[in-house]
Amino acid sequence: MSEQTVSATFRIVDINYLSFSISPPNVLEEANIDVGELRRNPNTNDLNYTTSIQLSINDKTKIVGIKISVKGFIKKGKKEVVLTTSEMLCDFEIVNFDEAMPKKKGAYVLDGIAYTTFYGLAYSTLRGMMKVKLTGTYLEKAILPVINPAQIAETTKLESLISSKDVSKKKTKKRRPQKN
Repeated sequence: MSEQTVSATFRIVDINYLSFSISPPNVLEEANIDVGELRRNPNTNDLNYTTSIQLSINDKTKIVGIKISVKGFIKKGKKEVVLTTSEMLCDFEIVNFDEAMPKKKGAYVLDGIAYTTFYGLAYSTLRGMMKVKLTGTYLEKAILPVINPAQIAETTKLESLISSKDVSKKKTKKRRPQKN
């Protein structure tokens, strides 16, 4: 008997911007970071990002939640100077949950295509929200890099079997925006 994959029919039901912070200029000055140069071109100061992903599945509400946390920082010697942090939760309702989310060994199976789609939508939404929040600050020109969600899904090695009570946390590698 062959297994059949059913595509998830979904909609975004909620987006919550959970937190945002930006370090005051004096924190950068104390770390010998030129705020003026950072304002002109954040890429010249080795601005890096780390991204954390949390996935949750609620079988009662048929909601898959993707929580993304981003930290923007500059490495000074052995110390990281955190410039900005941001966290967002994006909830997706799976209309055909029972068909698209089969159970195997007591855990729901979220296929790679659905995960990649959900992560890509949530990450892109966070990029836009951060751009708005950073407007008018010394990080106004800093933009989260464009990523390939399929590549992130592959590198995070997120388990496709998630129980309704489990939350998986994976961190992606540090990324630098590409210079134009």
